[in-house]
Amino acid sequence: MKKRLMTVVLACVTALALTACGDKEFSPVKGGLYVNDDHTVKSSYVEDFSGDGLNLDELKSMAQAEIEAYNQEKAGLNYYSVDQFKDQEGMEDTVLPISIENIAMDEENTNELVAILDYATAADYVAYNQDDITSGGGTTLAVGTVGDSPVSIEGSFVTIHGKTVELSEIMEESDYHVVYLDFAATVTVNGTVQYISTNVSCQTRNVVTTPGGEGAFIIFK
Repeated sequence: MKKRLMTVVLACVTALALTACGDKEFSPVKGGLYVNDDHTVKSSYVEDFSGDGLNLDELKSMAQAEIEAYNQEKAGLNYYSVDQFKDQEGMEDTVLPISIENIAMDEENTNELVAILDYATAADYVAYNQDDITSGGGTTLAVGTVGDSPVSIEGSFVTIHGKTVELSEIMEESDYHVVYLDFAATVTVNGTVQYISTNVSCQTRNVVTTPGGEGAFIIFK
């Protein structure tokens, strides 16, 4: 899927249309990136594939084969979705590096494909989407807590209302979640954004956009 399907119908361009104020739920739009408070990651893609000569079954088969190959290489698991084994005894705690949550035609536009992928870790997201991340100007996505951040928290920060906040104040909130990335993206978090680095633009209480080519922090609870 990454070499063929992602190029044809799931090209990640990290662009999310935002119009509402307040919280915004993650929805299947092109390039959406979602970070859960358990530090798993979700991405969604919508792409017009009219004229590509492929049907939904072919696209699904390509996606399934690509994800299964990734999971086999990374974890020795020959599955592409948790739905394949969710009712199997002894498989309750099995975690796939990447799982296809859904691939379907858009209900209103049958020329558009909607795909949602779940990633067990930020590292899996980076490994699978490295080309797209590079085109967005960076190399890294890291998720953790303030008290145990995978990346050293540094730089200048503000609240979502633009008020300057000292780094020492942020570091006191050890249980808050921290997201670091250095590529252009629009990120929805499963919580409320508390602090952002000064190069981040806050769209709503849980949606922000980041620039490419420079590190950016999002801290939420």
